[in-house]
Amino acid sequence: MDPATVGAHFLSEFLEVSFAKIAKPAFLGCLGIAKLKAEDFTKMKMMFSSANLVLNDAEQQQITNPIARKWLDDLQEVIYDIRDLMDRIEAAKIYGNVGLNEEITEILIKLENIANQKNHLGLKSGVQNTILPRPQTTSLVEDSGVYGRDADKETIMELLLSNEMNGKKIFVGMSGIGKTALAQLIYSEIDNKVMEKPFDFKAWVCVTNEFSIFKITKTIAKRVITSLKFEDDDDLDFIQV
Repeated sequence: MDPATVGAHFLSEFLEVSFAKIAKPAFLGCLGIAKLKAEDFTKMKMMFSSANLVLNDAEQQQITNPIARKWLDDLQEVIYDIRDLMDRIEAAKIYGNVGLNEEITEILIKLENIANQKNHLGLKSGVQNTILPRPQTTSLVEDSGVYGRDADKETIMELLLSNEMNGKKIFVGMSGIGKTALAQLIYSEIDNKVMEKPFDFKAWVCVTNEFSIFKITKTIAKRVITSLKFEDDDDLDFIQV
């Protein structure tokens, strides 16, 4: 994982989505079927809410403090654990309560450790989120190489080349997991995937923190039609049409 920070905003939204599900009658019904206590999930929510208050501080500290980075990684891992747990609870009406109580106990123990580490790190609430500048990228694959992403690359290439999938394809994920490196690989290799080039045009456009619809549209247009010259034109409709 690169030096880019784990997104506090992403984790915070993940928490909200996860626990919004708990209040739904359908999920509460699954808890009853699996003979689980709703109080355990209330306890989880309280612990997560406490961690959520200090996410911004942890995100800023992780750049220079590996312990803060580890704390965020642990929190992210337990969030995924609870999402998996919820899926298994919903499937309990088919497969029954197999190891769910033990899994809940394990998650609660992890959360208690995270809460203790939060206090040990002295993480503070109310810290304003700092948006780090996003570096300019190109379509060139990094010289250091990319390893272990062949399966992901092939899956995305097949999706892009599929006749069944038309329109936009959007791939999302938190900072540092290698989305850009994967995109660079696909951009450079997809023309060799089939006998004939699959696309008439390709364009690599980097969107930085300073978002400009004019700049982005001009970049795309210049990549597609190299003869166009409209550097000084600020008519967006003219550029797009």
